[in-house]
Amino acid sequence: MGAAALATVFFAGGCSFSVGSSDSVTKPDDAAPGTCVSLSGTDAKNMTVKKVSCDGGTELTFYSAGTIAKTGKCATADYTTLSFPDTDTQLCMALNMAQGSCYQINPNDIADYRRIDCGTAGKAGTSVYKVASRTDGTASCTTGQQAVDYTQPKAIGYCLEAAG
Repeated sequence: MGAAALATVFFAGGCSFSVGSSDSVTKPDDAAPGTCVSLSGTDAKNMTVKKVSCDGGTELTFYSAGTIAKTGKCATADYTTLSFPDTDTQLCMALNMAQGSCYQINPNDIADYRRIDCGTAGKAGTSVYKVASRTDGTASCTTGQQAVDYTQPKAIGYCLEAAG
């Protein structure tokens, strides 16, 4: 799976979002650059987005990398975009993954993105990747690893390898 494929699977169009909490993200501007968010839900159109600690804990989180126009593009294809109802902007997000951890990724449904135990088989239609390395800067990966790099909201790079 190439880096461009990682980015194209993150689009959530027409999402519904939780409301009523100061941690709720109901529009792109609710997550300032550098803020971390988590996504949960059963499918890309029924997601709950909330602000969370950037330490990640046991879940997959994303760094907000700022907003762009609905028809715009993030800095590179590695970024995830998230659309919100009734807005003219979308949120660019960078993956926030932990070195040594494994993640399930579905190229067709952002709701299937999650942190899982290494050695666990992913759900049908998903791929499982282990974060071989994480660096503050550009990833320097070995043969067989996939580099994923971000410059916003901060420089961070990952080397991913198939695991499962």
